[in-house]
Amino acid sequence: MLKYVNDHTGACRRNARMTCGRDSCTAWKHYKLKEQFDFGTALILLKQGESVCRKGWNGKGIYIKLQNPDANSKMTLPYIYIVTTGLQTDNPDAPKGIVPWLASQTDLLSDDWMVVKNER
Repeated sequence: MLKYVNDHTGACRRNARMTCGRDSCTAWKHYKLKEQFDFGTALILLKQGESVCRKGWNGKGIYIKLQNPDANSKMTLPYIYIVTTGLQTDNPDAPKGIVPWLASQTDLLSDDWMVVKNER
């Protein structure tokens, strides 16, 4: 998955799973991502502010993001939400909106997660 991970000493280690756990970590600048990756990597990217989607999802234009609550939020803890406002489908009844998201077992175990480059 990931080729290099910054260990905050100026050196990068070859280790696909090591993360520092620091909120202010900039180590992701040193990562070399493959085009597709697992949900563990997707979750780390969500925490870094990226939007991600699955190649295997039905319909294009769907992605998830992580929301960190602020002073105006009703939620008190971070949560993941799905954006379907850009959904491209022939089904006129398909829901289009932004709602909280819960991963299925298939989503958790899939290796076809990708970074969304152009959000709508």
